[in-house]
Amino acid sequence: AQIEMECADFKSFSAQLYGVVKSNGAWLDSEQETQSDYRRQNVMTIKVPVAKFDALMQAITSLKGDVREKKTNSEDVTNAIVDVQGRLEAKRQTRARYMELLKQANKMEDILQVPEQINSITEEIESATYNIKNMQAQAAVSTINLTYYQPIETPNGYNEPGVFTRMLDALSKGGSGIVELSIVLLTLWPLWLVVGGVIFWIRKRRAATSVVKQSS
Repeated sequence: AQIEMECADFKSFSAQLYGVVKSNGAWLDSEQETQSDYRRQNVMTIKVPVAKFDALMQAITSLKGDVREKKTNSEDVTNAIVDVQGRLEAKRQTRARYMELLKQANKMEDILQVPEQINSITEEIESATYNIKNMQAQAAVSTINLTYYQPIETPNGYNEPGVFTRMLDALSKGGSGIVELSIVLLTLWPLWLVVGGVIFWIRKRRAATSVVKQSS
């Protein structure tokens, strides 16, 4: 699920949220709290057992706040698990046949090659077994991506700035940057004098060299 909510009291909402998460046997997988001039926000990923998913969704959206967005989706992994289990069983049968061949092998070539095949199939079996356990674990847990925020009032009584305000702010910051750069350049006036003197000397030397060449 994907949920976005706006709250009037960030601290109170957070306390209530942690309570309903814990009471439904869920846990926080990740959490990131940020604050700007216009809002205080928390973005979290919640893991919850599938059986508790609906109850937790209801509890979260019933908290004192406005739901701005709510989306849910699901994926049936049953067919994928059945497919991997079928291939796993086939590999086990293949390994069993190779084990029988190894018992009956008389040639040195077979004795050397068959174990390699058995080892390769064993690695594939272990990988398939891990994939099945991983899919089963994922299928047993639901994920809720929750974002909640509290708008912060500015001195003028506005919340999020409009596009025009942002443009003016950007121009102002750009102008300030130019002023700061000019101040830095002015503080380096001794360096500019040295550079200017070097350039003057080089030009004078080139002019003198040119006069000498013309005379000769």
